[in-house]
Amino acid sequence: MINRVFTSNIKNVFAAGDLHGNYESFSSILNIYEKNRKDSVLIFLGDYADRGSNGVEIITELSKLIDTREDIIALKGNHEMYKEGRPFFYPCNLIYEAEEKYGSWEVFYQDTVLNFLNRLHIAAIINNVLFVHAGISLRIKTKDDLVKHTNEKYLLWSDPSSVQGEHLNPRGAGVLFGEDITAKLLSSLDLKMIVRSHEPEKAANGPFTEHKGKVLTINSCSLYGKPFLLKIDTKSLKFKPLFLKE
Repeated sequence: MINRVFTSNIKNVFAAGDLHGNYESFSSILNIYEKNRKDSVLIFLGDYADRGSNGVEIITELSKLIDTREDIIALKGNHEMYKEGRPFFYPCNLIYEAEEKYGSWEVFYQDTVLNFLNRLHIAAIINNVLFVHAGISLRIKTKDDLVKHTNEKYLLWSDPSSVQGEHLNPRGAGVLFGEDITAKLLSSLDLKMIVRSHEPEKAANGPFTEHKGKVLTINSCSLYGKPFLLKIDTKSLKFKPLFLKE
């Protein structure tokens, strides 16, 4: 897969956080978006399967949508990190789910997952906002750095921290990045905010802001509290959560 960054100057964005096989949330997100899609785009921030029981259905349906709809964008999460069908993360319930529902993980991977992975973006830049699954790093200084394969692990695994600077991440991948790192990157990219997921427990009751409002974490999975879809004006940075039916 070649990393790509989705770019647009459309104002209204609907952003969905981790789904982790939560089909009810996925269906509710699509229903809300279809009623409000005029002059908007819908961005999914990654982690579509595992932990929940309907990763197969989400990946199958979302793969068809991003193949046919220019207004629906999907980003890569750390739970979309595979090499030759083997995961770089844990847990990977999708393998067992595909065996049960599809008869074969290898066939499902070749028939559906590979095309899906190849259609994912590594990040999105829309007006004043950077959308990414997890976070950033000191190694990312320009838009070109976003698409370097060596930086992928930082975009898919890193977490914001209350401590300044950059530090080892206890996850074992990515880094912990402080407010100073956020400010430096946003300045260099001429942006004002980062919208991410990856830590849905932070957003159990709604959007969670850090780094003086410059980093916003969202959650769309009922496993981690009250799932919601974020509606954000990427020019004014005004946002509100649209809570989903559980």
